Amino acid sequence: MSRILDAIDTFGGMASTAELARCGVERWELDIAVMYGRVLRVRKGLWSRPGLPQLVVAAHRSGGRLACVSALAFHGVIEPVPGRLHISAPLWAGSWRPGAPRADVVRHWNRTTAPGDRLAVTPEDAWAQFALCREVAGRDVRLRRPDSL
Repeated sequence: MSRILDAIDTFGGMASTAELARCGVERWELDIAVMYGRVLRVRKGLWSRPGLPQLVVAAHRSGGRLACVSALAFHGVIEPVPGRLHISAPLWAGSWRPGAPRADVVRHWNRTTAPGDRLAVTPEDAWAQFALCREVAGRDVRLRRPDSL
C-alpha cells in the first residue's frame, strides 16, 4: 500500500492511472486501496491521497485546478474568500465536463497551461486572474503574507 502512496507522492499528491501504471501500480491495486480508504478516486483516471484539501478535489471534479482567489487562499496568501470556487483550465480544453455548467464554480480560461502544479496555479498567476476576475471585482481581501504581492 505504501508503494502506491509513494507513487502518488512522486507526482505531487495526485496522479493519473497511466502515471501510476508506469510506476508499477496495477489498476486492481488501486481498487483495493480505494476500498480500504488509503487512496481517493478524484475522478475517472485521477487518484490522490485521502488527505487532499476538499477544495482541490472539488476543483478537479469540476474539470480544472484551483485558480484566482481559491488558489491564493490555498497557497496561504490571503484569507479564504466566501463565495464560489475558482478553477482554471487551458483554452484548448474542449469542454469542462459533460452536462450543464455548475453554478457554484467560476471558470478561468488560459491561452496556455498556467504555471503551477496539479493542485493550483502559482500565486503570481492567481494574482493576475484576481485582477481580471469580474466575480471578485471591488472586493477586499485580507492578506496573510504581504510578501507575495
